[in-house]
Amino acid sequence: MMEIDGQDGGANLLSLTVHGLKESLGEALALKRTEEDTAKIKAALTDAAIHLIDLRRLCRNFYLAEDKVKAETDEAKAPLDKATLELNNLLYERDHFLREIRACREFKTKFPGIELQAEEVFWKNASEEQKSDAKLKEDPHQLLLARLRLELAQRKELVEKLSTLQAQKQQLAEKVTERRKFLETISAQLKSVKKAALPVEQSLGLARQSEIKQHRLAELLPGPLYVLYTQLLAYKEAVDDGLDVEVLGSSKEAEALALLEVSKVLTSRRSPLEGSEEEEGRRKRQRTGDEMEQNMYQTHPLLVSLQVRGQEGNQKNDVVVRVRFEYLRQLNLVAAQAVTLDGKADGSGILKRVFPDDVGEEAPTEAVKALMGGTFQFDSSRPFRPFKWAQHLAGIDVLASTAPLLQLTAQAASGVGNVKEMLKQNALTAGLATFRQQRRVHTVIDALRAAAKGK
Repeated sequence: MMEIDGQDGGANLLSLTVHGLKESLGEALALKRTEEDTAKIKAALTDAAIHLIDLRRLCRNFYLAEDKVKAETDEAKAPLDKATLELNNLLYERDHFLREIRACREFKTKFPGIELQAEEVFWKNASEEQKSDAKLKEDPHQLLLARLRLELAQRKELVEKLSTLQAQKQQLAEKVTERRKFLETISAQLKSVKKAALPVEQSLGLARQSEIKQHRLAELLPGPLYVLYTQLLAYKEAVDDGLDVEVLGSSKEAEALALLEVSKVLTSRRSPLEGSEEEEGRRKRQRTGDEMEQNMYQTHPLLVSLQVRGQEGNQKNDVVVRVRFEYLRQLNLVAAQAVTLDGKADGSGILKRVFPDDVGEEAPTEAVKALMGGTFQFDSSRPFRPFKWAQHLAGIDVLASTAPLLQLTAQAASGVGNVKEMLKQNALTAGLATFRQQRRVHTVIDALRAAAKGK
């Protein structure tokens, strides 16, 4: 059996074997064509068979050599595959670590938005163990972690307190809601109690005392407010009991003002320098103009409060609007303001909708517009507005400039009234009769209810 020595030797031996096989087969073929000697032909065929056997052996040896080389290659490749696998693992770990490093560098914490207490406050609130810990003083990171832990503990305490306070707030809100419901329902109960106690008050004279007190205050009202009060009160007693009319303010200040006005009237009547009627009117107008320049919006200390309830069967007869009327002494105007249940200004603008084109932002009379050479403008920032319907309701167009009480007082002090005063009184009586015929109170009350319903 021949061994293959190297790649080149095996290739040469294979080439020789193939060449010998070709020569033997060629010789056998040539002898078969030319000669009939079978022995020579058999000998040539035997040589060809031997060469064929050698060729098969060489092929087997080549296959065995190939398997050996493959085994050696596989054996040598195993460490390489292992090293390659380890290399890939290391590369994957490297990429993983790079991604984690990049994520850590790009990570945005909530720390910049946390408002930590100052370091001095931390050391002040820190425990004795923390104060004696050297790491906190040497390592800024550990110090920051300690501050964050303290902040977290304090915030948890605050959250617990907040929850407790919110629960208390909820309980108080429920109590307030219950009390509000009680206050809403107590109005009807008070009305029934008041109605039931009316006979007792009448028998004891209590109701009469309250009426007397209101009438005494009404006597101190200026003329327009006095007319407004008396006409509203008469309308309530005769037509509509859904009104509540009351005089508010300081009686002492009103009495002092009334005495001052009376003294002025008496002084003007007793002055020896008194001239003709035209001269007196000129001085009065000049004096009034000077006072207006000093304090144009001076008000009377008393005012009239009107409370209008809904009609029977409408919203259980609840109050729909509250209006207060004040008197501007220098301008001789009546101004009105809507108020809420607690007496504060009502910002809903309900009075601006009582009558169209009457929002109370300009002077309602030509006499007031003519002040300051016709350049006077009413201050629209005031809470009380001089509505035209308020002047109509107060009877400004049928009254004298002074209150009836002052006129009677002046007459009593100066003796019997003269013809001029009698004429004024007759004109006032006729004006009031016209006032009642025009049903001014009825018209305004209906308009107020309509405006409140529109609200």
